[in-house]
Parts: sequence; C-alpha cells; structure tokens
Amino acid sequence: MNTHKVSSVLLLACLGVASASHAAQSDRLAPATLRFPANGNLVADGAVLSGQTLNIEYDPIRLSQCRGKNSNGVEDWTVQVFLAIDGEAPLALDMIEGRGTQFPYAVPRNVLIPDGKRLDVWFKASDVNGCVQWDSNQSRNYAFTIHRLENIPVLSFNANWQVEQTGELKAGQPVLLHYDLARATGCRTGGYHGSASWDVTPKLRVDGKAVAAQSITFPIYWSSRGQQDVVILLPQGKELSIWFENSGYEYYAGRSCMAYDSNFGKNYNFTLN
Repeated sequence: MNTHKVSSVLLLACLGVASASHAAQSDRLAPATLRFPANGNLVADGAVLSGQTLNIEYDPIRLSQCRGKNSNGVEDWTVQVFLAIDGEAPLALDMIEGRGTQFPYAVPRNVLIPDGKRLDVWFKASDVNGCVQWDSNQSRNYAFTIHRLENIPVLSFNANWQVEQTGELKAGQPVLLHYDLARATGCRTGGYHGSASWDVTPKLRVDGKAVAAQSITFPIYWSSRGQQDVVILLPQGKELSIWFENSGYEYYAGRSCMAYDSNFGKNYNFTLN
C-alpha cells in the first residue's frame, strides 16, 4: 500500500455519468471494467478513460484473513477499494454490503474518472477486531494509464460495408471500435418469451494472440439489443486482425446460430506502429 499526499483536487465521483463525446457514431460507450477475481489475477476489459465510467469488481476471497465476529457472533468485516489520481489523496469505497449481518456480499462499484495521467488502485480488508490486510500488488499498487477519448484512433465498420480508420494504430495503446449492427443480421434469435437471445462480439488477435474485447451490443428492452462502441487496449505487437461473431440461440426451436463478419474469411487486418 502506497502513501499519497493529501489534496482536495481528487475529482473521482462515485456512480458518475460520463458525458464526453468521441469520434465514432454511437451514443453509448461500453464502460471499462477492472476485475479482480479469486485467483489473484487482474482482468481489464477496455481502457481507463478520463471523463468516462470505470467499473470495479472484486472477489473478497483475495483478502480472507480478516473475518472477525462481533459480540453477537456475526462476521463483522469489510473490504475497501482505494483509487488515486496522479498521487493525490485517494477515494475510498466499500466493496462489501451487509457488514455485521449474517450474509455480507461483494458489490461492484462505478466511478467517474477525471483528467489525469495515472490511476492507482489498491484494496484493504479490516474487521471489528482490528485485523488489517492489503491487496496492493506488493505495495506497488495496481497502476493504469488514463487515456483521453478524443486521442484514441477509431475503426468504423459501417453499414455500407466500408471500413474507415481515423488516427494512427499503435501497439500498447487503445483503439475504439464502432460497428453498425446492420452488418450482422444473420442471427437475430428469440429466447424465452421473445427475449433477444443474440449478441455480436468483436474478435481480435495481435500477432496471432487473442485479445479480450467486450460485446458491442447491450439490452435495451426485453426483446431488443442496441449498439455500443468499445475501447480495447492493444498489447505490444505488429499485426492486428479483427472479425466479428454474431451468435444466438432459438429457445423454442432448441438450436443455436452462428454467423461471421470476417471479410470473407480473410479478416480485417491492420498494421500497428
């Protein structure tokens, strides 16, 4: 756990709503998510962006030493997340609801990221008996570069089957994908009671290695899905390959559906600088 100087300029706002615009055509941008699963790993979906929402999910099994009980014999403990921008005073949020009850449970948290260059994240467990345990990447904290949305290159996969590139694609930097759902109509399946049971997911590889990406659809109503742009942090490499998977499941017919937008099997290929 690092020590940060006290300052009043930390602008992280819990449960904020982002309002920044970007170069693509969608009104919705998929929020980035930082997942800290029980196995001790870190999974980052998307890039940390100033002016945009960041989701944080944490499995408290990572900090299991502090589970003290109160005088009623009930577990009385919590886990907090700390977030600091550029070394300023951190914001602390509880990751556990129901402290001091029979059934405490973990909850995700959303924060609105202000302008800055670096985000530090770490976690602290504590209980009623004074036990304290840290998850701070061996006191280095979990550090992330904060990117500005207007500086991110855009790949637009338009309804007319044209692909447009705005900005320079760079290894180790984010890219924004805009995909028009008019390109993927092969699997618009219906689920239970007419629910929309289909999805479109981008598939990416850099130098042959898979890169995780969020879905470009989200539920609007029970029976429909909308389009959202996604930001993907590219790893180091030279060649980027992209295609799109349109999957679905017909509940009453009991069959699955799969279709691809892959440039006739050649994929959409780009060189990273």
